[in-house]
Amino acid sequence: MEEDTAAACTRAALAAGTTTFDTSDVHAGPRAEAVPGRAPKGELHEGIEVFTEVCFPTGPGHNDRGLARKHIMESIDNPPRRLRTDYVDLYQAHRHDHSTPLEETMEAFADVVRSGKALHIGVSERTPRAART
Repeated sequence: MEEDTAAACTRAALAAGTTTFDTSDVHAGPRAEAVPGRAPKGELHEGIEVFTEVCFPTGPGHNDRGLARKHIMESIDNPPRRLRTDYVDLYQAHRHDHSTPLEETMEAFADVVRSGKALHIGVSERTPRAART
């Protein structure tokens, strides 16, 4: 979708009373976070919830993907900047990362919440089998 069309959809959604925007740094590249961020200043967090995700590759490097602490801590700084907010309401693990211990992921997410960069953490897609590992 072209950016002007996406912006028009965002404005229409806000006007229609949409209260949740679920974005990601991999949907249309970082543009999926940037378009809602172009809403009038302050409009997104007045009764609006903003979700975003982390896991999929955002660059060519080894640390540009997954749920390792380094990727989580570096990635959380981008959505608020793109969305022109101080924080996101929900920061989600997009998928399960079999190469990173769950404890490492959860500690990093807890630090994100403690830092005030996200209010809550969650998972976007997690199968019951992945939950046992």
